Amino acid sequence: MRALVTGGTGFIGRHLVQKLVRDGWSVCCLSRRPVRSTNKAVSSLEYDLGDSGPLRFDAPRIGKVDAIFHCAARLPSAEAAEAVSFISDNGGATLKLIEACAEFGIERFIYLSSISVIGVPVSLPIAEDHPLAPKTPYALGKAAGELACCVARDMGVKATALRLSSPYGPGMNQQTVLPLFVDRARRGETLAWHGTGSRSQDFIHVDDVVDACLLAAGASEQGVFCLGSGIATPMKALAQSIVSLIPNAVAEPSGKPDLQEGLSWQLNIDKIAQSLHFQPKISLIDGLRDYLSVEEASLPAWMM
Repeated sequence: MRALVTGGTGFIGRHLVQKLVRDGWSVCCLSRRPVRSTNKAVSSLEYDLGDSGPLRFDAPRIGKVDAIFHCAARLPSAEAAEAVSFISDNGGATLKLIEACAEFGIERFIYLSSISVIGVPVSLPIAEDHPLAPKTPYALGKAAGELACCVARDMGVKATALRLSSPYGPGMNQQTVLPLFVDRARRGETLAWHGTGSRSQDFIHVDDVVDACLLAAGASEQGVFCLGSGIATPMKALAQSIVSLIPNAVAEPSGKPDLQEGLSWQLNIDKIAQSLHFQPKISLIDGLRDYLSVEEASLPAWMM
């Protein structure tokens, strides 16, 4: 089996490539810059999905591709970015890959979407039929990518969108709540939650995300699936779990109100469990132990 992975050097993409190779796949990483690999099973294709020209495969070198895993995306950041860039980089790039699937006979397309496409939860737990109401250009771009998957299915491509909650693990973005809490605890600073600490997120370990990607690639079912742990973890519980694993760490309320008091992002994972036979294997406490055991986010073994 051969996979094309976009975003193969990113957080989820790195873990996905490692798992694919361990499972006997050969992998081509689509990247703006060459990816130098120490593993013969991993090659790279230089291409910028933002380019106006069509995506072309070098068939003699790359070979037949069985599935595309689309992990690449323009992410929200502190840097200014025009809203339209999220539509083109996240939505337009997805459609370009889907057109390549149809042209080159690639049967499976797995798209990593985001639960942010729903905007603010109006019912819990969040299921696939929750109304879409994106509140940010990033979420709008992700929603456009999901719509592109609808086009794919009309074109005969088996397209699956995994609507991801809050992935975590070694190599993750350091500017999110979990690694920020860990960093403070390691420095001996008090972890403080705002309000009652009831605001919650659905954390899922990156290894479980990767498992879901592979299940989607091999399943007969397609469509949109919510992908999380199915458990909403309050900020107070997250802080207390982290300090339980770090000697002398302390967690307590900040005394400040939480502007998102009570907001919950718990996902309903019944559909992905029934259709793709997915069940998360890594509990939050075990995932935190794994995260704490990795001092530095090193490059995976296949990269130089």
